[in-house]
Amino acid sequence: MTWLISKDDHREALAEIEQTKSDRATAIVAATFLEADLRNALEARLREDEKIIKKLFKPTGPLGPFQNKAELAYLMGIYDAGIRDDIISVASIRNMFAHVVKPLTFHTREIGKLCRGLRIVDSDPYPQIPGRGLPDELRSPPRIEPNASLRERFILSIKLITIALWAASHDHVLGPDGRAKRKWMGEQPS
Repeated sequence: MTWLISKDDHREALAEIEQTKSDRATAIVAATFLEADLRNALEARLREDEKIIKKLFKPTGPLGPFQNKAELAYLMGIYDAGIRDDIISVASIRNMFAHVVKPLTFHTREIGKLCRGLRIVDSDPYPQIPGRGLPDELRSPPRIEPNASLRERFILSIKLITIALWAASHDHVLGPDGRAKRKWMGEQPS
């Protein structure tokens, strides 16, 4: 499994990550993808009121900042404190790349420290996509190699957090018959 995606625009953005050598582009695009999935996970558990949701999630709204969404999802029980901390680290890494003009890489001291602190890549149990009939090799990315780069550690963390968000959201959107009762990540209810 490379990336858990269901929207065409996400596929194109993630193809850009796979092709670029730019740490800055990788960090910004991958974290933006994760933030969108986090918002989807939150919205899947909220009452459907488009006007209020739009107001809360606008950039200047209370749920506009990435960190605020991460903390709310933790408080709602979507994931544990470890994933919350990793998401906050990803948001910090993204913000450094987005707002610092000087050249940065995943090996820049502050960014490297945050990447080394990402815990989900070392977690046990390892996040897996739930589902019947899905081959094991497609349920989760392989474990990180001991000599993996900080860039690889960052990307794998985002892949695994996305799986955790997907699993938590699907637990919520699937009815007792296993059929979708609400949309998530562009899927259509059956």
